[in-house]
Amino acid sequence: MKRILFAFLSFLTIISLAQNTTLNQLSSDGLKTGKWTKKHSSGKLKYEGTFEKDIPVGEFKRYDINGKLTSKLIYSKSGKRADAQIFKPNGIKLATGVYINEKKDSVWKFFDKKGYLFSEQSYAAGILDGESKEYYPNGNIHFQRNYKSGEIEGVYKEFYPNGQLRSKKIYQNGNPTGLVIVYYSNGVPKIVGKYSEGLKDGAWKYYDTRHKILKTETHENGSMIYTSEELISYWNDSIKNVRTIERFDKNGRSHLRSFYPSGELHREGSFWKGKKDSLWNYYAINGALETIRTFHKGKRQGNWTYKYPNGKVKSEEAWYLDRREGEYVEYYENGKIKTKGNYEKGNKSGNWQYFDENGVLIETNKNDEE
Repeated sequence: MKRILFAFLSFLTIISLAQNTTLNQLSSDGLKTGKWTKKHSSGKLKYEGTFEKDIPVGEFKRYDINGKLTSKLIYSKSGKRADAQIFKPNGIKLATGVYINEKKDSVWKFFDKKGYLFSEQSYAAGILDGESKEYYPNGNIHFQRNYKSGEIEGVYKEFYPNGQLRSKKIYQNGNPTGLVIVYYSNGVPKIVGKYSEGLKDGAWKYYDTRHKILKTETHENGSMIYTSEELISYWNDSIKNVRTIERFDKNGRSHLRSFYPSGELHREGSFWKGKKDSLWNYYAINGALETIRTFHKGKRQGNWTYKYPNGKVKSEEAWYLDRREGEYVEYYENGKIKTKGNYEKGNKSGNWQYFDENGVLIETNKNDEE
């Protein structure tokens, strides 16, 4: 009996040694062959798989530093093709697809953190090529587009979560070109325009949900240009309730007039490259001029004047680089000076004088000067 037990244990030892020696073997010409494994510095398994003459074949698994499975690939006999599954550390599938010569190929599916299908992408030699789709959590299509050699080509569609078409564009060589239509969720067009080589071109029209026009823009090479048509926005269906009217000149400067909902002029002035510039006038709802302001490249600069409802000057001040600078004078409604002083770098400076309604000095305050 002892001889039998000894023989059995010896057999197990031989088998175990034989198994250990079969891992991570090289052929006579130095190529990986048989089963291979490798470990992280932590001692956790990094990968395991089989090679034939340095070429992976069959099942191949990779693990992260904590030993969690990150990918599983099934290689063809030639090793050129691999059907892949990619996983998150929690085991949820992240993606499935095919590798050809170690590059993504054919249709790949990607999943969100809950395991729901997020997108489907078509590849050729590792580059996006063919139909591409992205999905909402409810399974409806969010984006649908086509790629050619890595660039968007052909029809590009975006949808609302309910499946209603949101926008439609045509792409050529990776740039939008031709007609573009953006829709409200009720199917009514919101924006209609066109692109030329990726830039806005020609007339662009904007509509409300009842297909009433809100404004019209004219573009050339992506920039707003002069147009004889006014850019108009409406508070409602009535043309009497105009909100803004803006014109663009040939130099790219725009001239804006903004109105109260009841139709009275509220403010008027100019923009240069999207920033307030030059003189701006602000009006009360009764039409009286309230404020005269000046700007330079969006910053407050120059003399500002505030007025009483009767048109008389209420105060005068100066600005430089968005800070008060220089003399400040405030008046009573009878025209007499109420306050007089100076600003330096945005702070009161020197002596400030305060007067009563008859012009008599009643107080002087001295401010610290830098």
